[in-house]
Amino acid sequence: MVIGICDDDICILKELKTKVEEWIKINKYDVHVIVFNSPSELLKFNDEINILFLDVEMPDMDGFTVAENIRRKYPKMKILFLTSHKEMIQQAFKVQAFRYFYKPIDLKEINEGLDDAFLQLKKENGIMVSGRFIRYSDIVYVESIGDESVLHLINEELVTGITLKQWMKKLGDDFFQCHKSFIVSLGAIKAVKDGEVAFTNSKKTIPVSIRKKTPLKNAYYEYIKRYANIM
Repeated sequence: MVIGICDDDICILKELKTKVEEWIKINKYDVHVIVFNSPSELLKFNDEINILFLDVEMPDMDGFTVAENIRRKYPKMKILFLTSHKEMIQQAFKVQAFRYFYKPIDLKEINEGLDDAFLQLKKENGIMVSGRFIRYSDIVYVESIGDESVLHLINEELVTGITLKQWMKKLGDDFFQCHKSFIVSLGAIKAVKDGEVAFTNSKKTIPVSIRKKTPLKNAYYEYIKRYANIM
């Protein structure tokens, strides 16, 4: 993951870089920080930036114009605007700002904004399966069938040669193995009752083993707590 910071004020640029690096160190994330002292430097950068702190008031090109340009190339980028003027905030929403911060920079607010942006990016991420990019949010559940598995997506099913054990390593904390033959997406759950999982985006149900029922409910509760502030 890459976090970019663009501000024409060198002092703010250095201060924010230090704060972001402290956040990275505390969370032990594998994240790189890149700084830009002007809009032209930022727009010339060709690699993807996942989270961008962007100053609104800059010479030559304001932050909103920069955001419009960069959105065409990276629509999923999380842009966090920096401004000294409250009247600028309305414009920030027009370019799909993820957050905005008033100067001088508040460390607590910066950390909270980074936490939320990181969680949202994680939620939107996906995985390559049989040469296709599948978003985690499109996965309803995974079913084991012999030596193969079936990936049940919102609108289709995809047979894979990946075992359920391998799937659990790939999918992470937002998924839970509720039965020896099934892994469920916690974000797709509508209800857990009568030994079955019902989904918000599918009419199908899958079984839950007796010993997994309580752990599944606990995992779902933890999932809700993780994402409650960005749902």
